[in-house]
Amino acid sequence: MSILSAEFRGIDFFGRFTVETQEQYVPWHMTLGFARQTFDESRHTLLNMKLLEHLGSHLGEYPDIILGPQRGGEIPEEELDPAILLARINVALEGFALTTFEEIRALARDLGEELIEHCHDYNMADEVTHVALGDYWLERLSQEQPWRKDRARAAQEEFEKMLSMVREMAANFVGATAGGSNQNGGTPG
Repeated sequence: MSILSAEFRGIDFFGRFTVETQEQYVPWHMTLGFARQTFDESRHTLLNMKLLEHLGSHLGEYPDIILGPQRGGEIPEEELDPAILLARINVALEGFALTTFEEIRALARDLGEELIEHCHDYNMADEVTHVALGDYWLERLSQEQPWRKDRARAAQEEFEKMLSMVREMAANFVGATAGGSNQNGGTPG
């Protein structure tokens, strides 16, 4: 469910990015690239909704949980810098998604879940282009304004540290859960 939630947020983010960065005077072709990415996120959402149905579930059955800070209100102006957004979202987060989809795809293959494997193969193909899109435009924006590169790199490193903490927490949870069960699948008495 959290992947589906992230895809819904992706539609919102990239749609807003496409419109709101016009005030930042981004190149027209960059806007077109992110409009396309918004379409890709919509397709990912549809695929994941179909996967929920395939698995006997439905939208709303589980809570919408996305780890990380949830902000209300205005986003600080410096964080709306397209270079910082590219570094955090397209390079770091989409790179994280690429790794996650590869892990899910491998697990699905091991479990014989061909539909899940196939859907995440499509998602992975898009994530590769999303990371490349972020790399390309980050470099282009930095050529015109070199100071952006250092700020973007720092923002990306900060974001990747947060993602690393999330992965570590998940691994610890899975390890603790697996270690607390007996051979019959129950917890020890």
